[in-house]
Amino acid sequence: GCYGSGIIFMPKKANLKSEIKNLFEEVSGELNLSVLGWRKVPVDAQAIGDLSKSTMPEIIQIFISDKNFSNSTDFEKKLFVLRKIVENRLNANNISSDAQKNFYICSLSCRTLIYKGLFTPEQLELFYPDLCQEDLISGFSMVHARFSTNTLGTWKLAHPYRYVVHNGEINTVRGNRNWMKAREASLSKNHLTEYFPELFPICED
Repeated sequence: GCYGSGIIFMPKKANLKSEIKNLFEEVSGELNLSVLGWRKVPVDAQAIGDLSKSTMPEIIQIFISDKNFSNSTDFEKKLFVLRKIVENRLNANNISSDAQKNFYICSLSCRTLIYKGLFTPEQLELFYPDLCQEDLISGFSMVHARFSTNTLGTWKLAHPYRYVVHNGEINTVRGNRNWMKAREASLSKNHLTEYFPELFPICED
């Protein structure tokens, strides 16, 4: 078998957090995935600045298995589908602006685990004690720091880097989103046909 995991930013209100967890359970069931459990990620809020602390979401880790596991590539595709459907249903339901503001799936994968935060590189290992544990083993790791030049940073707007890491400014965000919207019609339906209607939009506004 194979197991997937992800780090998720959640709103702190218990009812909103519960609603999002239920949505994950519901969509996972539709995809023949099983949510094995949730873990509150240990953090040290004293390691970061006051602004970051005041806007910090609750940080949760999810664990998932594939009931009909065949290979990690297919499982990874399913986890992508799960992420997109949960994001899009949440946006479509408009459960609350607070939930949308504080909800963000940093990663959901059977291959990689991504930690993010609104802090400096020096604060990373202090904020996430996980990263200093001797039993945390990885083939390699990458750290990226972005220093915002024209916007106020937020936890949710941390760069995705779920698949690639780039070092450069994207100054035409609206243009890039529109290009992705235009390309949605030409995306291959291979392997994802049954999930296609709920995958869009690929990029949130």
